[in-house]
Amino acid sequence: MEMLYAGMNDEFKKFYPQYSLYPKVFEDAYADDIIWANMGGVEGTLDDGLTKFKSNFNPTIEEFIGEFNIPVNPFLYKLSNLAYNIRKQRRNSH
Repeated sequence: MEMLYAGMNDEFKKFYPQYSLYPKVFEDAYADDIIWANMGGVEGTLDDGLTKFKSNFNPTIEEFIGEFNIPVNPFLYKLSNLAYNIRKQRRNSH
């Protein structure tokens, strides 16, 4: 089973809905004879919040070669990477 990425509304964050949702999804999948689920990727450091959350489900982490990007517009690709890196630097400087 492939699980899609999920988002969160900050107004409801205090209810920790993912802690009741994920076990229910796994139970339903198991009832349908699905014995494997992919919760998506994790960061390479394994100490971020998403990895800590996923570790509650006793995961098996499989490492693959990695991701790649195929830019269809080289100029926009470079521009978006520049904007992303500037935003990342500004966010980390606070």
